Amino acid sequence: MKIESIIIKIIRVILVIFIMVLLPFIYTYLTALNPLVYFNVIIWFYFSSFLIFPTSFLIDDKKYKIPLSLLISIVAIFLIYGMKSSIFMTTAMSAIMDNGSMWLPKVDFGDIYKTLTSFEEYKLKLGILTELDTLNLSIRGGKGVDTGAGFTNFFRIIECVGILIIPIYVISNSKKNQ
Repeated sequence: MKIESIIIKIIRVILVIFIMVLLPFIYTYLTALNPLVYFNVIIWFYFSSFLIFPTSFLIDDKKYKIPLSLLISIVAIFLIYGMKSSIFMTTAMSAIMDNGSMWLPKVDFGDIYKTLTSFEEYKLKLGILTELDTLNLSIRGGKGVDTGAGFTNFFRIIECVGILIIPIYVISNSKKNQ
């Protein structure tokens, strides 16, 4: 019986690690691919809601779900911005070299791995992302308005706070309903 429970716990941890890497990558790629800010907010909301699944796979004790959810959200934010900065740099360099467009995000998994494992590279690429990647709003496909780095980074802060708060809100409300 003990060996079975240990195997089940190992499978749960492997599943959580898989989900924790896959969910931020899907979120990062979909938001990079999608030019419409409104749909990105919807994707952001659902991603934040899906962060509850790793918490429910790991523990059953309700008093530890909120701290674990907060920890998982922080790790997800770290992964998201590492992936975003790596994809932005890869796409920008490809567009510069090929004299092409930055619309279709380019993914280099080796570069993502290097970015996530090296703090110096993460910090460098995140700095470039926050300085050069700006939000461009357009109405009905017309000429866009570049909002600048300040507004774009403010939107990123709201995104991070939402990723932290939404899972806690859902877990808190699920406690009341049970």
